[in-house]
Amino acid sequence: MTLLELMVVVVMIGIMTAVIVPRMRVSQGSRVRSAAAQLSNDLELVRSRGLQTRRLMRVVFDDATESYSAFLANEGATAPAETEAERDSVRVFRGRVLPEGIEFGRGSAAVLPGDPGDAISFAAGRLNFSSRGMPDPLGTRGVVYLRSTENPALVSAVATSGAGAFRLWTWDGAVWK
Repeated sequence: MTLLELMVVVVMIGIMTAVIVPRMRVSQGSRVRSAAAQLSNDLELVRSRGLQTRRLMRVVFDDATESYSAFLANEGATAPAETEAERDSVRVFRGRVLPEGIEFGRGSAAVLPGDPGDAISFAAGRLNFSSRGMPDPLGTRGVVYLRSTENPALVSAVATSGAGAFRLWTWDGAVWK
């Protein structure tokens, strides 16, 4: 090979790298959807752990620290006391800090139908599950919105039905999907 052919190949590799690498980067919208999917999975794990142990569970959302934690009530307790021992007894999931660039908030997205529109619409930022895995009090519904700190239009939400089902929503700029 001549030096000219070698230089042409190196330039072509550089051009292809410049085109392909930015496309492989994870977009901020994907990061928001991924954080919401993680939250939905964590809520299901907490609910399942409560069913398994037949004890009360609680998830506490803290928008000051952009985190959420789970607590498993002690045997015979009427509600979790939110102690470190109760957090440790969850085992499958104790707590999680939202990824960098993601925070609780609705951003510029419209409110989901039937929701008051707060970033975390559960009373006092707490979602309780009965020993049967149902929201407590029965019929409690709510939504947790997650948004990008860089772009307030990038929003996902996790809605909890009164029966304890979770649904992941993504704002596309005009409607929830």
